[in-house]
Amino acid sequence: MSSLKTIASELPSEYEYLKFLGQGAFGQVVKCRKRNTGQIVAVKIPKHYNSETLDEVSMLRKMKCLDIEKYNIVKFIDTFPTQFGNAVVFEALDISLYDYLDRTNCEPMLLSDIRAIIKQLATALDALKKSGIIHTDVKCDNIMMVNHQLRPLKVKLIDFGVAISTSHARQGMRLQPLSLRSPEIICGLKFSEAIDMWSLGCVMALMILGNRLFEAPSEYELLRRIVELLGQPADHLLNGGLKTKDYFNWTESNCWELKTPAEFYGRNVRRVDEGSWFQSVDDLKDVLKETNNEAEAEDCIELLKAMLKIDPNERITPREVASHPFITKDYPTFQTVEVKTPRSSGFPSPNEGFDCEPPVTPLKDEDSSNIHPDDSNPSPEILSSGPEAESTMLYEDQSPIRFESELSKTSKPSVMHADSSTSPLISEDSEDRGRRKNRFRCFFSWMKKTFCCCCVTNVDVD
Repeated sequence: MSSLKTIASELPSEYEYLKFLGQGAFGQVVKCRKRNTGQIVAVKIPKHYNSETLDEVSMLRKMKCLDIEKYNIVKFIDTFPTQFGNAVVFEALDISLYDYLDRTNCEPMLLSDIRAIIKQLATALDALKKSGIIHTDVKCDNIMMVNHQLRPLKVKLIDFGVAISTSHARQGMRLQPLSLRSPEIICGLKFSEAIDMWSLGCVMALMILGNRLFEAPSEYELLRRIVELLGQPADHLLNGGLKTKDYFNWTESNCWELKTPAEFYGRNVRRVDEGSWFQSVDDLKDVLKETNNEAEAEDCIELLKAMLKIDPNERITPREVASHPFITKDYPTFQTVEVKTPRSSGFPSPNEGFDCEPPVTPLKDEDSSNIHPDDSNPSPEILSSGPEAESTMLYEDQSPIRFESELSKTSKPSVMHADSSTSPLISEDSEDRGRRKNRFRCFFSWMKKTFCCCCVTNVDVD
């Protein structure tokens, strides 16, 4: 990290340095106050010269002219020169989705929170699509919360350093983080803004599971996992891929077939991981269950499948996401989620935490309450009807929203309305015995189906 003196020397006189917020590969972000207005802002200062800084400023100015900042996209305020290029001034926000998941020990999120986030990001991607912009870097780090303690969650899309115009999209470009990389980028196919929807689908899977759906050390291993779970791209797509022959063989049956590890690695074949314990995305319907509301979980997974279509032409569009049943239906809120969550690429252990409650990290951030973005009210595009639209605050001395997991015991959530008394909204002591029995039955049922062996499924738990 650069010294405070160095950072302060880069700031114009109208900005007062307050706090160092973080840094990435090309820049560092600091919290500042505008002396003339008192406005709290975030300033991204480049650490060394990089063309991405110029590209981002150019893209942000274009977006400001198109007036798309109101569609859940971070507000660009100003720019000023530094020794390594232009610094960029944005509205100050709270914490990223990555930080939020980290603070909650990567516990699966409530479906109501997932819905709120996906709905707003679909609005942002729709605005970008209409403006001819591909973000190319949709990930948890670039999804910022306005206030992580307020429900429904409000988020904004940030970081346009590697965004491109659709007119500048060129086949074979290397884009997107590896675990969020779409099949068309891996195979060198023609691509469009649909690659952002694929990345958003991967982010949604992470929020559902608390774990990445596709985790791999290389493009080949990533492609193997995608093909195992979703099937391979159609031959008519692969025929035009610049990198198709790197990963596929043309067979005697006149079709493309994914290379085996031995064929791909040759003599240097390495040990290959077993991959995900899901056989299809439909398996997630059994993994994710929500008390008294299985229909919501069903709709959630159906939307995820639509976002992860292998063929980009069949992939759901941002506007179609906004009209999907998972987004538009009114579901009972404040439900407890029961999730069997894979914490690694292997199978769950029979002894893995059925009677152990994981530690909960309170969502405390002394700076959060002091940050007041200019545009902190939900825009018309993301307002929800029904009970979800009610504002719910997590107070600093309360626990965050809790999740019921197949890997954890039931607990008593203490999520309160901002204007209500402090009585718990959910109490589950009376159902604890039945839930423990059901968790063991689910586990043995999974063992029987997976390993095709005889397992005792009628287990009584005293």
